[in-house]
This record gives sequence, structure tokens and C-alpha cells, in this order.
Amino acid sequence: NQAWNGKVAKHKAPHILALIQRTNRLSFWIASLLLWQSNATSRLKMLNKLLNVAQALREINNFNSLMGIVAGLSMAPINRLKNTLNSLERKPQEILEKLQVLLNPTSSFKNYRSDLHNVRGPCLPYLGTYLSDLTFMEDGNPDTVANPDGGAPLINFTKRELVNSVVLEIKLYQQCSYGIAVRQPLHAFLEALPFSDDPDLYSLSLLREPRAAAK
Repeated sequence: NQAWNGKVAKHKAPHILALIQRTNRLSFWIASLLLWQSNATSRLKMLNKLLNVAQALREINNFNSLMGIVAGLSMAPINRLKNTLNSLERKPQEILEKLQVLLNPTSSFKNYRSDLHNVRGPCLPYLGTYLSDLTFMEDGNPDTVANPDGGAPLINFTKRELVNSVVLEIKLYQQCSYGIAVRQPLHAFLEALPFSDDPDLYSLSLLREPRAAAK
């Protein structure tokens, strides 16, 4: 019933809502890390480091956090930093391009879904595709169908089977954990993830690379 979209989402789907907010927060943190660097050398160094982290996340099949990083690097305040992006060497540039192709939303994330279904071992899928699928199934299929005998409408079991297939796939990826030990103070920092908001990010972007410099 798309509980994560309702006014009482924090009560009906707190964990889903928390993961959505976590991914969004991660994206803003990524953009902030780059724009907090006051000079081009520091920004390039940070960008390279973030791409190494993104590649490591891909290797351990943490697609949800990977999406947060790629989304952060695709935000308008970052995307306009042509001087910084064009300074990447070939290898990190290839990493960025491959990850952007992997997580391209075209054809309902076709590339990502293909890779996901070939994963072995621990995996954290990108939650957004499942929520989109469930929304499409919920909105595109009626709860009941006509009774051929003319009686009361019948439960649309085809719709329930579609929803169940998504839930079963999510549960499949919950069967194998990473087993990563909590390390402080790193854990506390990653829980907080301080960031600048949208207007501040764009102002910083213009400060780091004024419009005239981007031409």
C-alpha cells in the first residue's frame, strides 16, 4: 500500500523511510565533500578518493550506497565543475563512466538489474528500484477483478503475485550479511554525515568555478 509515501510513513514504514533518507543524505554529503575543498588540487584529490570508494562499494555489491555516491556526483552543483571533472586521469574517469552506465535509469535500470541478478554473496540492492516497481504494480493493477459468474468482485491474485515476487527478492538479499565490525569513531561519523543544503552547494559551486571559468 505504498506506506512509505503516506503522511504516517515514519510509523508504518520507518526502516524504508530511514534508508531513503540515508541515501539522500549520502548524496548531499558527497557533493559537500567536494565543494568544501577550497582549491582545485584538493577537489581533484577528493574526487579521486570518492571514486575509489565507489569502486570498492561496487566490488562488495553495495549498490544502495553506490547509488548515493553516483547521485551526489551527478548533482547540478557538481556536474557544472567542468575544470575539476576534466582534470581526472584516464583510470578514474573510466571508473566514473562505468558506474554511471551501470546505474543509468534508462529502461528501468536495465544495466543495474542485470548485474544485480548475477551477484553472489552479500549484497545491498538499490531500494529505489523496488519502490518504483511496487508503486507501478499498485497503481497499475486493480485490487479486484470482475467475477465471471456475475457475483461479487474477486481478489486480483495476479497483482498479489507480482507484489510477492518483489518482496521475495528483497528477502533473498537479507539472507547473507556482510559481517563488518563496527569501528568507532568512524561509525558515529558515518551515521551523522554532515552536509550543506542545495542553495549553499550551488553558491559554493559558483565560488569554486565561476561561470566565466567554466566556459
